[in-house]
Amino acid sequence: MKKIKARKSTGRSALPQRLSKLAQTDAGALLELMDRLPDERLRTLLLLRHGFGLSWPAIRIAGERRGLYYSERHLYRLYAQALAQAGALMEAAHEA
Repeated sequence: MKKIKARKSTGRSALPQRLSKLAQTDAGALLELMDRLPDERLRTLLLLRHGFGLSWPAIRIAGERRGLYYSERHLYRLYAQALAQAGALMEAAHEA
């Protein structure tokens, strides 16, 4: 019988909660973090999801009003990129 090893947590799953908590406690810090993201689409996604707390269907609709004509599935992909970049920026700021 094959044993299944538990994967080490990279902390990536905790990042969305950290961003939502940051939006509630220090919105200025969240906006500062988002301003450092190079891709405007990723900034918009993080703002809609964590700044405004919108659901994915609402993000798709709000995104269309901002020129983001993507399916929810593609929004998930972009969101993963946004989380990766935001996480890297947060780590760099924490190390400095």
